[in-house]
Amino acid sequence: MFRLVDELRPDYVLVENVPGLIVRGLGRILADLASIGFDAEWDFTSIGLQRSERVRLVAYPTASDGHGPGNMVRAASISGLPPVAF
Repeated sequence: MFRLVDELRPDYVLVENVPGLIVRGLGRILADLASIGFDAEWDFTSIGLQRSERVRLVAYPTASDGHGPGNMVRAASISGLPPVAF
């Protein structure tokens, strides 16, 4: 996915995954996106009747690329989960 984002340079990238991503790869994903000029925002939510927990991330080119809303990397406040270092 990283290679495709780097080559295609979309206006937005949407990612949805399980909560384990927070401690097993989210920092790497955010760092990789930043290395190719993308900012990202993410959040942890429970959805649906079964209260399925998901991590959702939206990434976009930084304002310096002439796209996106600028440098707005945000770590969601998630009670009960360990802090994630970036």
